[in-house]
Amino acid sequence: MTSRLKVLRKEIKYLKEIFSKEHSVMCIKTANVDDISLSYIGIDNKVHDISCSIAGMYPDVAPIWFSESEDHKLSGIIEYINTLSAKKSLLVLMATTLAIELYKLNNLEIPATLKDVKLPDELDEPITMEEFAEDEDTMHVIDEDDNFDAHVEYDADVLSDEKKEKEELGLDSFTQLQNLRVSQRQEFLSGRISGSVQATDRLMKELKNIYKSNSFKLKIYTIELKDGTNLYDWYVKLKGFDKESGLYKDLQALYKKDLKTDHICFNITYSSRFPMEPPFIRICYPVISGGYVLSGGALCMELLTPEGWSSAYSIEAVIMQISATLVKGKARVDFSGTKKVDIVYSSHKAEAAHRSLVKIHKDTGWFTPPKDEG
Repeated sequence: MTSRLKVLRKEIKYLKEIFSKEHSVMCIKTANVDDISLSYIGIDNKVHDISCSIAGMYPDVAPIWFSESEDHKLSGIIEYINTLSAKKSLLVLMATTLAIELYKLNNLEIPATLKDVKLPDELDEPITMEEFAEDEDTMHVIDEDDNFDAHVEYDADVLSDEKKEKEELGLDSFTQLQNLRVSQRQEFLSGRISGSVQATDRLMKELKNIYKSNSFKLKIYTIELKDGTNLYDWYVKLKGFDKESGLYKDLQALYKKDLKTDHICFNITYSSRFPMEPPFIRICYPVISGGYVLSGGALCMELLTPEGWSSAYSIEAVIMQISATLVKGKARVDFSGTKKVDIVYSSHKAEAAHRSLVKIHKDTGWFTPPKDEG
């Protein structure tokens, strides 16, 4: 196990001990070496979710904190937490500082367990929340008496989380996720971040869950990111169709021809509001007739519209639903059309068809076929 993961595991264990459910303002729901999920109870007793994404290069690459809450005061605190830095125990510093600021926000007395938190030597001196808000240059010194190692014990027999993740995902998928974590953090620090922190975190989780899934490992479908790093632009090659379907048989026939294609390729693009709004999905090739496929390769599916979408849907579930919908709609490969796929299918045509679909069904609703029709 690397020394970095040892330290990170100790920090997480320590934070779990501090932020038990007895805390009246903030408590940890889940925590691992990739991310931490917390809940904060505001003055109005409304529960706000707070998340922390931890990069594989921690502590050289600092964690990113965020919340989808519309509370602007909470957003200000989160922004401040992301400015903190330390050479050791950065996660403990960020989490305890966050909790202290939330207690202040609720006008509650700060618990002794937070006042007594001891941080190790060699801390960079962060500015306080008040100084951050006033944009001052003065610095605040954190108490730094005890060595953090004294707070927790480490079980040397437990496999490292890095090794576990490699075993779960496979080396290629693990390496891809690590590279993405580093590139996303670099974008964030340089101010060039694409999309939003919330969407990026959800997409990273979606990708990790896909890499762990049996469907992906069995190559029922594959995932490629545009340019290898664009988290908001995916290409999915799907071959997992019912073997008794005409579509499956067409793809087998297509594979024997010069095109050597035994799958359907989809392009999935996400906006900065994902998962609050659905991704846009279109077929790139081959040309398909039937199967609820519209002009340009767009898909006629209620779950891909704002009215039918739910943020709880996983991307793998969406991919599997597309597979089932194509078969149910008796989709077939248009062999003649596939020869001129670049003319028949385009993102511009697909987007226009999708906008028209959304407008029509918003006005007329969706038709539910009888049960005997599936």
